[in-house]
Amino acid sequence: MIVDRTGALHDDLGRYTLTAGTEPGYDLTGSGGTPQFGDAEYDRQLGDLIGLALTPSAETLRGTPGPSPTAAEVDDYRQRLTAAENARREAEERLTAMFGSLDQAVVHLGRSVAYRAEKIAEITADEVRADWKDRTALADADKQRAQQDLQDFLHSPEFAWFVAPYEMADQLARRRAAATYRVDALTRQASDLERQVAQDGEHRADLAAHLAEVNAALRAAHRRADSDPDVRSAWRELAAAKQRQRARHQDYQDAYLAALSTSEAVAAGTDPTTQADLARLAFGYTAALKEVRDLGGTIELHPASQRAAVHAFGEAMAVFPTDWIAASNRRSDSEWVRQTPDGPVHVRSTAPQVHIKKTRAHYTDGTPTVHRTRVANIETRAGTDWDPNLVPGRNLSTVGGEYEWIAHEDTGSGTPRPTWRFRRYEVADPTPDGARPHGQGWRQYQTPDGSTVWRRAAYMTDRVQVVHSPQIVTNRQDAQVEGVSETYAVCVHEASHRFESTVPGITKVEQQFVTRRATRPGGVVNPLQPLYADGSDEAARRGGFVDPYVGKEYASGHREVLSMGMESLFGGNFGGLIGITNHRVDLEHRAFVLGALAGLGKRTANRRDTRP
Repeated sequence: MIVDRTGALHDDLGRYTLTAGTEPGYDLTGSGGTPQFGDAEYDRQLGDLIGLALTPSAETLRGTPGPSPTAAEVDDYRQRLTAAENARREAEERLTAMFGSLDQAVVHLGRSVAYRAEKIAEITADEVRADWKDRTALADADKQRAQQDLQDFLHSPEFAWFVAPYEMADQLARRRAAATYRVDALTRQASDLERQVAQDGEHRADLAAHLAEVNAALRAAHRRADSDPDVRSAWRELAAAKQRQRARHQDYQDAYLAALSTSEAVAAGTDPTTQADLARLAFGYTAALKEVRDLGGTIELHPASQRAAVHAFGEAMAVFPTDWIAASNRRSDSEWVRQTPDGPVHVRSTAPQVHIKKTRAHYTDGTPTVHRTRVANIETRAGTDWDPNLVPGRNLSTVGGEYEWIAHEDTGSGTPRPTWRFRRYEVADPTPDGARPHGQGWRQYQTPDGSTVWRRAAYMTDRVQVVHSPQIVTNRQDAQVEGVSETYAVCVHEASHRFESTVPGITKVEQQFVTRRATRPGGVVNPLQPLYADGSDEAARRGGFVDPYVGKEYASGHREVLSMGMESLFGGNFGGLIGITNHRVDLEHRAFVLGALAGLGKRTANRRDTRP
């Protein structure tokens, strides 16, 4: 049985047989022109079947009873609901028989999508991984070579900047000393003459004349020393040598740092080529999914959301099914009734409020806020037996309440009956002085016999309303895929948690996937283990995942399988699940994500529901 996009049910899938195929995992092959593994039509039909198996039966019906249904309407709805549930169970049993479990059916569908996606992208995960390994080896070899060149330069006697300039400076000092020997001798002679002039008054004139001659000779010697071509040449040679060796050292150091940066970028998968390859695969995933179902749409967000965050989540919606976005929007500002031992509780959910912060990203359905309001005591009454003065087509005022005419309605008996909306009033006990009773809302009412009583509108038990205000906090990180923003990967991660809360079936197959992966030979399931050593209560099951965080479990029923997979496939984190950056290759996890996007949450009608 297959459910197609028009809602038709047929049995083409019954002709498929499980065979070992050339593609990863199992292959579904058929006869007589039936769709094959890797075909878009195959994915559409299998996705519709998975969507039917995982969607609550009530959501597949075309119509539901109104607020005041008749007995016939209720009976019709129950019959249609039973038929829809039988169809859902049949689909689940068929998928389980074919693939072993629903999550394995999702994985098989995802493998077919991935096969077609790689053809569209004209590159495979194996090719991307192999190219990355080649670039990593080349970049590492370039880094080692540049590092060795730098070391050779620093330790070379010919080029070491910390040896050659000092030797040259020593030679220059000896050369300058020879050139200025005469200057030094004349300087000492001038100093001796100055002392003699100061001490010998008798020969002062002769000494002063001699001193003047010596000083003139000293100035001439200075000029000759400073203009010595050997000295000038030596100084110029020293300065040029320092500049050359400083430049050589900078060149070697820059070459090493550039090679180191390239090596680190390739190893981390942040080099342009790796980012472009991951972007090609992401494009292929999106294009293949669009052949199966519509993607993208506008998600409703709370008016108090941060503007930049609204833009960021709008960007992320491009890779999610339109049906999922619609499911989130239906939950926003929706209200339903939950029966409790203390009476009915009205539950309402607002649109998610999104923000970009520097704190840890997270999603929460919001702390429930309880509101209590009084509800008027109003009921619908059919027939004229309630009061002898009731006349069809007219309103009636009585001491105990007000009758408001509605119409003749079929209440299930087959014959339309006159119907009124009755608003009940509370009547105060009479007092001798007729004083106004204590409390609010009391009004005087004159009875048909002319007497006056005090009455006020009656209210039922307080109406209890629980409001959920979902919150999504995202943050920024370096983009791992070409052409996306720094908030993209985190946004698709956190948006996945939102859809876990609004799209039926996601958490169910996530739980099956984790349990199956965490089951050891012999049927023993790996226990929950702490994720961190800081004493937090975060725990996960080990299942050979790309990161232990994938196996994390929440009390709410949420998981991390879809969210971690989405940020990997479309945000490039964790090596894209294909082994980049030495992360583990997990093509089954990739297939699960693509299969979930292709099949879960489809708004597919059930042909057994004959209501227009």
